[in-house]
Amino acid sequence: MTSPTRPAPLRLLVFAFLAYSAAHLFNNTVLELEAPRLALQRLQIASGGWIEPVLVRSQVVLAAFLLVVVAAGRRSFADIGWRSHDLVPGLLVYAGAWSVLQLGLVLSVLRQGHALEWHPMWTRFGLPAVLGGVIAQACGHALAEDTAFRGFLLPELRVRMARPLSFAAALLVLALTVSCSAALFGLAHLPTRLIVYGSGWKELLVEQGQFLSAGLALGLAYLSTRNLFAVVGLHVLLNDPAPLVAVPGTVLNRATLIVFAGVVLIGLVRKLRRSGSAAVEVELRRAA
Repeated sequence: MTSPTRPAPLRLLVFAFLAYSAAHLFNNTVLELEAPRLALQRLQIASGGWIEPVLVRSQVVLAAFLLVVVAAGRRSFADIGWRSHDLVPGLLVYAGAWSVLQLGLVLSVLRQGHALEWHPMWTRFGLPAVLGGVIAQACGHALAEDTAFRGFLLPELRVRMARPLSFAAALLVLALTVSCSAALFGLAHLPTRLIVYGSGWKELLVEQGQFLSAGLALGLAYLSTRNLFAVVGLHVLLNDPAPLVAVPGTVLNRATLIVFAGVVLIGLVRKLRRSGSAAVEVELRRAA
């Protein structure tokens, strides 16, 4: 994970969090009113399914966050994880993970002795609608969430906790950093869950647990890949895997989680190898 060149003022982190939470609430209240909701539905129909309502609505959240952090806070796009040299590798991570997932689903169907059939979404809704859902996640929902909580807040929290520590202490601090980012991810959704959905305390605990686990997984993905766009791609895979073949939902969910975990594990192994090589190189220089 690349840390910011200089920590942002604490007040900027607070304002960024509040802006995201407020925009998320606006997204799920005002934009759910009949007039804007119907307007977005008409836009989706006029575009042939390519522009989903969630894509447009997510831009409101993303714009609010960028206005506070980039425009008012004068942080660079690199400080929120938007680095141009990461875009193509990030796309390749998504393409590779999606391809492995599809291969796994095909093998699962064949192993059970069933005939391969297109997933109903492709035959029922068509290519524009299916890809429109993926685009809505990649350029909207997942991009907004990961930019705020993985690209900006996670590195900012990390740089504040960075100290010369032992290996065990460094791991503990890193775990605490990811946990804090994941907790903020859940808390940002709390006003919407309370006001819009009227969740009770038991429901809130379950929902916050789900947000926390998702935030931990995506935070770990960012630590392992050091690439925000790769994390966005993995987030898209979790939310909208776009399976080619028809499989039971439980099979799809398990396969998606396995592929996600595999990508994160590979990234962590590569990171540890690089860290080990760097440490050996330092020791050799000292010995020389």
